Amino acid sequence: MKTILQGLQRLEEACVAILLLAMIGLSASDIFLRLFFDSGISWAQPVVKVLVLWLALFGALLATRSNQHIAVDVLGRLLKGRSRRVAHAVATTFAALVCGVLAFHAYRFVAGTFVYDDRFLNEIPAWWIQSIMPAAFALMSLRFAGHAVGYIAVRGYRPAGVDMEQGDAS
Repeated sequence: MKTILQGLQRLEEACVAILLLAMIGLSASDIFLRLFFDSGISWAQPVVKVLVLWLALFGALLATRSNQHIAVDVLGRLLKGRSRRVAHAVATTFAALVCGVLAFHAYRFVAGTFVYDDRFLNEIPAWWIQSIMPAAFALMSLRFAGHAVGYIAVRGYRPAGVDMEQGDAS
């Protein structure tokens, strides 16, 4: 099971790297063509916008994996021991619920684009591109829920990459 999880983590990291390289390469190529050849890639800007969406959501997945997302964590810094774990469990449970609601509504949005046969660049079904939204929010919800269970059920639980003594976990 551990090797499967490590493989999935490497796949996530590879997706982020590929998306970033594609975004930079496409933008740079379009700029180069516009500057030196008075032309450009007509579909570059909409594709870069999609790449930004995918990159942002994959980045959020990476951040939630190790619980290093942006968090407002006043109580976690003030409390110690069991109280701190309970505060972290409540915060991550709330984050799991919010991401679950976002996943549900993102699914409804994507289902609507499927029903109405919306297209990206007049050819590609839009739901293919938008499918990252419900998938990413659902996975983030599961990760937050896993962290919440860890804070409640595992004594001394620390998500990977988090220093609990400094209180920089949510």
